[in-house]
Amino acid sequence: MDYIISILPELLLAFTVTLQLWGIAVGLGIVFGLLLALGQVYGNKPISMACIAYSEFFRGTPLLVQLFLVYFGLPSIGIDLPSFPAAALTLTLNSSGYQAQYFRGAIQTVRGEQIVAAESLGMSKLQIIRKVIIPQAVRVVIAPWSNECIGILKFASLSFTIGVEELLGVSKMIGYRTFKIFPTFFAAAMIYLAAVTLVSALLDYAEARLSIPGLKKGQLE
Repeated sequence: MDYIISILPELLLAFTVTLQLWGIAVGLGIVFGLLLALGQVYGNKPISMACIAYSEFFRGTPLLVQLFLVYFGLPSIGIDLPSFPAAALTLTLNSSGYQAQYFRGAIQTVRGEQIVAAESLGMSKLQIIRKVIIPQAVRVVIAPWSNECIGILKFASLSFTIGVEELLGVSKMIGYRTFKIFPTFFAAAMIYLAAVTLVSALLDYAEARLSIPGLKKGQLE
């Protein structure tokens, strides 16, 4: 126990790097994912197909391969990113591919009658998307989106493979330095568990607060 307490400050400092990667990936992933979802649902055929292809690529290939493509592959075409930006970019691209599908499903749950009613009031397509569709879709998407949010927090650990000194990478260095592998990685696991538990609780609270009265969970009937 004394050993874990002694390395805890170093692990927590490394975990702040993990949180930075997570915050960037989730935040930008929401923006790009929503744009991709709107492109799939409301774009013309070339735009819709391009958005679908993007999502399928990042959902259908391993995140580790994507990290290597960005960090080791892009320099071959003149784009040489340091390890942290490369990890943040890859996690963002990967997350946006998944979030696009969550948002697409949520957008498509909004009933057509509501859109017709909004059109009868003289609202433009952009106004309907902004004022009718997105507010309802955001409330529906919280449940599936929470899985992505938690997943990215854990998958950020793969960033150590390209040299990012986040929690897992620093744990590995400490373990090799002290030869105390099990307690080191156990402490790291407890930090991840505490963070995931907290995020899950916050998202469950947000889902409960934003739920639509009288409707089934995760649906717009």
